[in-house]
Amino acid sequence: MSIRIAQLTFFLVFFIACGGGDSGPDPLLKKPVIFGLGISISDIPLTHPVQPRLFNEFGLPTESGEGGAKNLAHPEFYMPMGAGVFAVSNAKVKAVLELNGGSDMLILVTPDDATQWTIGYEHVSNVSVSVGDQIRTGDLLAELSPESSQFFQGFGKTTIMVFIDSNSADPNLAYCPFLLLDASVKQSIYDELTTHIQQWEANIGMDTFDEEAWFSTGCYLEMTNG
Repeated sequence: MSIRIAQLTFFLVFFIACGGGDSGPDPLLKKPVIFGLGISISDIPLTHPVQPRLFNEFGLPTESGEGGAKNLAHPEFYMPMGAGVFAVSNAKVKAVLELNGGSDMLILVTPDDATQWTIGYEHVSNVSVSVGDQIRTGDLLAELSPESSQFFQGFGKTTIMVFIDSNSADPNLAYCPFLLLDASVKQSIYDELTTHIQQWEANIGMDTFDEEAWFSTGCYLEMTNG
């Protein structure tokens, strides 16, 4: 199960106390700009023998582990194992955390252009970066983490999270990554996602995405508290 943004606060407080994060203006006035989603949409298969979808939107209404309603604080991607996870912007690695064993990790980075924010690459394995590393857009950071569900044999799962640091006014606020895409790549990624959804629904013979309910492409909401 994906770790919630609120559960990361303990880790973030430690790393920020050691020198990360800015204080100052409202971080919503200075959002990070990203140049991808950490994965290639073309790596997401267009069919699956069991699952009705292999992509879940940011803000998708779902059930929490405690039995209550929540909205996903990150988009989720399911792809065959071996697919890479890539840096979406220039940033500094501030934490590499173990979630559920060495094959399920979380990388937290501080984007160079918005140091009050954190970008998280969750559910990754074979991590190739360390704390303190400076990463550049497009760098290979890791591979997908194995998905333990019996319905996803041979598949991995990953998510990308973009949220305000825990020393800011609203530490649990996560923002839809699709809305942070740079203008140079935004439309091509939107078009690629739209094409994927159309082909997926045509292949399985049913509508599984409620695009009319979206705030924007790939986003049920602009932001949510994780």
